Amino acid sequence: SNGMPMLGIYKVKLADEYAETSGEPEPFSPASFLEGVNEADVTFTKDGKTVVFSRANTGGKKGTADCDLYLSRLVSGKWSEPRMIPVSDSASWDANPAFSRDGRTLYFCSNRPGGVGGIDIYRANMDASGRFSKPVNMGKDINTPGDEMFPYVGPDSKLYFSSDGHPGLGKLDVFVATRSQGVITVENLGPPINTRFDDFGMVYVDDEMRFGFFASNRTGGKGDDDIYLFEDESVGLDSTQLAELEKLPIDDPRRRTVGKPEPPKIVNYFLAGTVSSNDTPAATLDSAVVKMYEVSSDSLVGQGISRDGGIFGTFPLEEGKDYTLLIERKGYITKRDAFSMAGKGIPQIFRKKLTMDTTFYVAFKLDRLALNKTFVLENIYYDLDKFNIRADAAVELDKLVQILKDNPTVKIELSSHTDDRSSDAYNNKLSQNRAQSAVDYIVLKGIEKDRLVAKGYGETRLIIKKAQTEEEHQKNRRTEFTILSY
Repeated sequence: SNGMPMLGIYKVKLADEYAETSGEPEPFSPASFLEGVNEADVTFTKDGKTVVFSRANTGGKKGTADCDLYLSRLVSGKWSEPRMIPVSDSASWDANPAFSRDGRTLYFCSNRPGGVGGIDIYRANMDASGRFSKPVNMGKDINTPGDEMFPYVGPDSKLYFSSDGHPGLGKLDVFVATRSQGVITVENLGPPINTRFDDFGMVYVDDEMRFGFFASNRTGGKGDDDIYLFEDESVGLDSTQLAELEKLPIDDPRRRTVGKPEPPKIVNYFLAGTVSSNDTPAATLDSAVVKMYEVSSDSLVGQGISRDGGIFGTFPLEEGKDYTLLIERKGYITKRDAFSMAGKGIPQIFRKKLTMDTTFYVAFKLDRLALNKTFVLENIYYDLDKFNIRADAAVELDKLVQILKDNPTVKIELSSHTDDRSSDAYNNKLSQNRAQSAVDYIVLKGIEKDRLVAKGYGETRLIIKKAQTEEEHQKNRRTEFTILSY
């Protein structure tokens, strides 16, 4: 706390023994974080370059809980302007974020509708691009009709959290959840961590789990919620020392036993799926050849042919790796798609058995090869009166290049369209220049020139007639391709 009605995020250096600090607390990042709002609950990815925190009382949502999760990245030594992440429900209270050890799963708390109790713990996966999956409630083994808050994944991959719904010593107590043989067990850490007051926000500061911090409003502190250091003196003790430790009274501060470490649980991941036509109605496709390549090595790691119902698989997957799938079928445009295991690994605490199998399912739709069939190239736009290829357009044209490489017999007309803000003659010339620029780009990428025809249609085929806004005009300035032969 900064001593004012609002909370702020501060940092302070710790001495070697953790019990002492070196220097005074200072604002975490005054250039990026705000005054006059509540900011708290900081969590970092393992590399320290991404932070998620809670921000409340922004004044932007009257009549709502007004507490959301924000993300900032460290770029060139400075923290970027925080942005609200999509897992936040704007009408609910979302707080207490905590990354998993690998930074691929974000745990947080929310009072959003559909939960088990007042405040529940949720989790969402984050992929390598920073995109989050839909949040999932942790279920009734973790959440109760009361409040579950302040999740944290320890070095042992177990989930620690505070709750006033599970049986405890008082208000909020710190608990640890473990999963064995498909059963989740929630244990109260007991004294001296827990008291009849609120005890929460537990974290370890070392991988050996000897030292850690937590917060509490117990008596004897210097303020309301104070930060406390604890030392697990049982770490590193031999069996004789542990036996002596067990003789101490249950409330003796020196008594903090540690259970025998569990062996890591193994998950075997697989990919399977279906292939169907992109028609209305869709039809499943058998006899489609599906190949899977591992991106970093460009090696073929799986291959199969779709059966009745368009079903194919299964292909083995590895955590954290990226894959490319190539789907080929006679009479259809060969399709290439990506699949990433980033953020899809199951945390240890949710693994049911020592060895278990998990299969991911994907569904691919193939476009039928047909003469004069036209496809719109999304996100290929041009600036007003210009025909140069923008960087965002180059990304999309690269996808077309790949389609043409995967379908080497296909010849196309690449057409360009303008808006209606100039004369017909001018727009016809401009659109022809734009189409030719796109064709020239594709040829530079290795596609034979005789497979491409550039055609400018000017303003004769507007998508939005009588466009008013710049966004509407830009949609009229588009690029398409039409199959001429295959």
